[in-house]
Amino acid sequence: MGVVPELTLGLRLELARRQTGMTQPQLAEELGISKRTVVDFENDVRAPKRATMMGWARATGVSFAWLETGQAANPEGGGLRVVRHQGLEPRTRCLSVSSVPPVVAVSLPRAA
Repeated sequence: MGVVPELTLGLRLELARRQTGMTQPQLAEELGISKRTVVDFENDVRAPKRATMMGWARATGVSFAWLETGQAANPEGGGLRVVRHQGLEPRTRCLSVSSVPPVVAVSLPRAA
């Protein structure tokens, strides 16, 4: 079995946006930033400020900790676990972790 690479900040931002079905212009409007800025963040050209990341997490419904660090809280305690991409389906609303493998994407119905 091959090694699953860790996600860059830009890729985590893009995955979070895509899982909501939002376009770059829609997210830009929601956050009060330009589409070019969203593109730069998703392509790792620039890194967003903490306040922008918090808005991104809120707008997309993903964990701020995962968005910022690529890690999610371990439900069994013991701090954070690394989250690795394993193929997010459309409408994935949150990420959770299990003991083995370290991370699993969970599909939930979209909130109204």
